[in-house]
Amino acid sequence: MIQKSRGPTQQRFQQRAMQLLQQKRMYEGQRSQMQTQQFNMEQLQFSKEMMQDTKLQIDVMKTVSKDLKKEFKNFSPAQVEKMQDELRDLYEDAQEIQEIMGRDYAVDEAIDEDDLREELDALAFDMEKEKDASYLDEALSTPSAPTGRLPELPSGQQESAIATTTEPESLEAQLGL
Repeated sequence: MIQKSRGPTQQRFQQRAMQLLQQKRMYEGQRSQMQTQQFNMEQLQFSKEMMQDTKLQIDVMKTVSKDLKKEFKNFSPAQVEKMQDELRDLYEDAQEIQEIMGRDYAVDEAIDEDDLREELDALAFDMEKEKDASYLDEALSTPSAPTGRLPELPSGQQESAIATTTEPESLEAQLGL
């Protein structure tokens, strides 16, 4: 419109356009200022919440520290070690009692180690003999059933073989019963 008009009308349009541009810049500046203020307020709120959380954490740490100190006054590491030693002694006593209770009255306490060694050697000799006889196990074992398919019979013989094997009387005759 400004370009199409001439004279005082053109000047009036230019002045109005200048006023509108100034107003636009002013509004943009105000908007920018409001956004900055909003950001600052959010940052302050966040900082306040962080300080409250930090204070809460410090209060909890103080309380826990005080409680731990109070509890540690009830016992000491030396007491715990003494208790562990007592428990170990009680366990060893219990093991000794179990060993005593498990003794066999019919077995002589004086077992000759040479006799035990001879018995162990005899067992080892028997095991060696069994290993040497393992070839007999293979020879004496029954052969396994064939796993492949049986050969095909010619078509005429196949039907007669099927017919003869399905009748019980013919099976008895074949087996000689």
